Amino acid sequence: MTDIQTMFHQVRVSKEHIDYLRFLWWPNGDTSQPPVEHRMLVHLFGAVSSPSCANFALRQTAEDNKDMFNPNIISTVNTNFYVDDCLKSLPSEQEAVQLVTELTSLCQKGGFRLTKWMSNSRTVLGHIPKEDRASEVRELDLDRDKLPIERALGLLWSVEDDMFKFNIIVKDKPHTRRNMLSIVSSIYDPLGFLCPLTLPAKLLLQALCRSKHDWDGRIPQAASEKWRRWIEDLSVLEDFEVARCMKPHGFETVRQAELHHFADASEHGYGTVSYLRITNDSGDIHVSFMTGKARVAPMKQMTIPRLELAAAVLAVKVDKMLRKEMEVLYSILKEQHLDDEGLQTLLCEVEAILNSRPITTVTEDERDLEALTPNHILLLKAQPAYPPGLFQKTDLYIRRRGGQTATYDGVVTRPRRCRGARRNSH
Repeated sequence: MTDIQTMFHQVRVSKEHIDYLRFLWWPNGDTSQPPVEHRMLVHLFGAVSSPSCANFALRQTAEDNKDMFNPNIISTVNTNFYVDDCLKSLPSEQEAVQLVTELTSLCQKGGFRLTKWMSNSRTVLGHIPKEDRASEVRELDLDRDKLPIERALGLLWSVEDDMFKFNIIVKDKPHTRRNMLSIVSSIYDPLGFLCPLTLPAKLLLQALCRSKHDWDGRIPQAASEKWRRWIEDLSVLEDFEVARCMKPHGFETVRQAELHHFADASEHGYGTVSYLRITNDSGDIHVSFMTGKARVAPMKQMTIPRLELAAAVLAVKVDKMLRKEMEVLYSILKEQHLDDEGLQTLLCEVEAILNSRPITTVTEDERDLEALTPNHILLLKAQPAYPPGLFQKTDLYIRRRGGQTATYDGVVTRPRRCRGARRNSH
């Protein structure tokens, strides 16, 4: 991890645009004197245009020098920088040391100096000049001292253990909607580690919104008690940690990788969670958490099947995002495609699951009628129709209506594809 020193000030403003960056300055801070008009010649912090202009200059530096550097170094500039911060993971210390050297050289050609270097490898830190290291490790004895906890794009990263940690400090404020929203919004969780914890607080806020409670008025006693318990539960995060690396140390070469997405919904909300399942040459399997997303259900009441479809759409968006952003996933998964057989099998399974969900109230009273499902309307029975030749002998009515199964788009003529085909989710 590294940072570009005063990135915006390294990019000059074109002459035709400097008039847009005029400002007044009182000499020696004396406001009794007439102000002097100045114009910025470089991009400044606070201007909306500065991040995009500076990033364009950085990428143009990579483009102008692409013939002089390894393609991996050029790719790092194009995909691993978030404004002035760079985060990159590599499989070995030797590759990391080479990256530090070449990336520093490339950025210098554009006038950008890389500083505040941080790594969970003491070997890599040893190859970086002290003045270019992060201040927390600049004076450390790399042979004995423990590496610190660093902040990486808003997340607490324990460099020594290579773990993400959480430390949420909540100030004591009156229990009002405004203060509750402020506290919930202050929890920075871009990867969704804390979705099970934050969703109940969002549901409580939604309930107060539905009752049209005042923003600055004290919330009802019952809601206040729920909020107090939720605040107390935040203390458990001090012992909660998540491994940063998706591939454990010593796992050897990855032979197969699969992305698994799980999506579901209830009357209160919906969400999705994604895992990476990798297998090495020895057949060992490791599963790591990738990301999670949780949403409260809309204020306007929706049916469970519709919310489940919203969860499925969210899962597809997450899948596209992961494949686009994670280079390691793309390099592993790019040769694995969802073929026609796997797609048809998946569609059959999705249709069967959605059409078997109840659309009327489900009770525990045995005397009540069976809950109505879409299958009752479409197929006149609770279970989905199977391809011709696989029906029960007593199911003569459905046997006569085998044409209904044509909705499976030809899959019904090949029973194994609906019932025994493997699930291709990667």
